[in-house]
Amino acid sequence: MILLYGMDGDASWENRNTRFLKPLHIEEILKIKFTVSDKKDIDDDFGMITVDFEGKKENGDVVVISKKNLYRIKKEPPR
Repeated sequence: MILLYGMDGDASWENRNTRFLKPLHIEEILKIKFTVSDKKDIDDDFGMITVDFEGKKENGDVVVISKKNLYRIKKEPPR
């Protein structure tokens, strides 16, 4: 499940991360492509990744784009 927040019909991005560009109906399929656009260390146990994503309908129309979503992640121990 993906929670999309910061969306509205305003024409400008301002401080929003996510924008719906076209409507998506219940019976339509949305394919999401995620890209890790940045990563950095926070400390010895945690890091931060920045994820961008783009959602397209099956016909290729871009429906939603989202930039600079930040996630704090626990680092795996060295193998």
